[in-house]
Amino acid sequence: MPRLKLILPSWVAMVEIVRQLEEQLYHWPVTHSMFNTIAYVATRQGLPTGFVLMFAADALKMEKRDVPTEVEVFEAVLKWKQKRRPPLNETTVASTIRNLGMLRWLDIRPDAALRVPEEESISA
Repeated sequence: MPRLKLILPSWVAMVEIVRQLEEQLYHWPVTHSMFNTIAYVATRQGLPTGFVLMFAADALKMEKRDVPTEVEVFEAVLKWKQKRRPPLNETTVASTIRNLGMLRWLDIRPDAALRVPEEESISA
C-alpha cells in the first residue's frame, strides 16, 4: 500500500486563498508574483508556509557559495525570527526543514544533528 504524504494545513489554506481569488468575477490573474505576495502576507500573519525556510536556505547558499546543511538553515531561521511572538516551535521548524529537503523543495544537505522526531531521523 503506498504511503500517504502529509499535506500541511498551511498549504491547504494557501490553495484556498487562490481559489477564492479566482472565483471573483473580476480578478487579476494569480501570477507567480501575486502568489509570492499572498505567501508573504500569509507568512507575516503567522501561517506556517515554509517560505521563511526557503528564503533562509537560498540566502545561505548564496552567502556560502555552497549548499547549506539542515542545521545551518535551522539556525539561520531561528536567528532571523528570534523576536517573533509567539516564538517559532523549534520541532516544527526542524520537521519542516527535513520534509522540504526530502521533497527537494529546499536545496540542503541532510544533517543527522538536526533534532527532529524519531520517525523523521536519519538512519545510519
